Amino acid sequence: MRSPKNQIKYHLSLTILMEVNMWSKIKYLLEVYRELKRATSFYSLLGGKLILRALVFLIGPGVFFRLVLPENKIFESLDISTQDVGTFSYLIGLVVLLIGICLIIYDIRLSSKSARKIAKAMISGLPGMSTDFPVNILSKAEQANSREPVFFGMNNPVSENIHDHINRFNAELCVDIFHRFVLHHNCEKLFIGGLTRVPLLVAYGTFLRNISSHIFYFDKLHRDGKWNLLNDEDENVTLSYDNLITSPNNDGDIGIAIGFSTKINKDQLPLKLRDFTTIISPGAQIQDRNLIKNQENLQRIGAQVKKLIDNLNSSATSRVHLFLSVQSSLAIEIGRGFQEGTHKPWVIHNFDAQSGKYSWAILLSQEGIREFVFS
Repeated sequence: MRSPKNQIKYHLSLTILMEVNMWSKIKYLLEVYRELKRATSFYSLLGGKLILRALVFLIGPGVFFRLVLPENKIFESLDISTQDVGTFSYLIGLVVLLIGICLIIYDIRLSSKSARKIAKAMISGLPGMSTDFPVNILSKAEQANSREPVFFGMNNPVSENIHDHINRFNAELCVDIFHRFVLHHNCEKLFIGGLTRVPLLVAYGTFLRNISSHIFYFDKLHRDGKWNLLNDEDENVTLSYDNLITSPNNDGDIGIAIGFSTKINKDQLPLKLRDFTTIISPGAQIQDRNLIKNQENLQRIGAQVKKLIDNLNSSATSRVHLFLSVQSSLAIEIGRGFQEGTHKPWVIHNFDAQSGKYSWAILLSQEGIREFVFS
């Protein structure tokens, strides 16, 4: 027969032992909570909070009485009351814990019902570059509930023959591969990014026109070579230019040059367009390979560029030339703003850093793309 004092110790030790045995399961639930929290799911957030509250009821009373109650005969009469408080607190904690677990399980099952509604797309076209989709940018829940990635462009080409890229793009456009294999069956969320030449990224951006899915861009950061979503603080990067040139040259050509990643100098432009191109820089006058790090900021910039191009579609304009030194995600977003039937054909020029010139260009129209050469 245990003495009242030893009985108190026995019950308190048993409670703490059960809590320790549950700790591994609780840690797992906390990991699940952290992953699901990225999706800001109501049920996951509530369930995680309840689990954290449950720890107070499960661990708190045992630790409190273990630390506070001195070994004194005066407290031997508290045998029943301490047991009641510990048991009652433990039961409350257990109920709260079970509710939290149930909410997370419910949210996981709810997510599974919307499985296959998260699409992943990757644009490639540079020799020697990995074409694996960066699954680490997705949460565990998103990874489990997403479709297989769909790849566009040339997969690790041996060379950068522009005609091969043009043929591939036009073939993908002809079979409507984007809508058939990416946006099919009520796609609700799309993760897209890629590495290829800027003109091709702009062209692939046209595939994103008029879609209702939520688009999440990711970029490969120049400083560490890692893929990242654009979820940093909105620094409100803006466009800066002196005056928008709206009158084309005698051939109907007019241009816009955007130097965000690197500065674009007027003498680098084709001679025919040097006096008919608006040169745009970031409002902060800072160049960075990955200047825009926020999704909303990126979409605002894309909308502003689209508005500028809208102002160039006069009757005298035949083609709008784009000279872009921008990150991949912005190139795609700019292409998303192309409006066939409203915009004049776009000519997107590719800059060759070794020669310091724009070496080739593609003409983008509603029929697809083709190589452009000044006549």
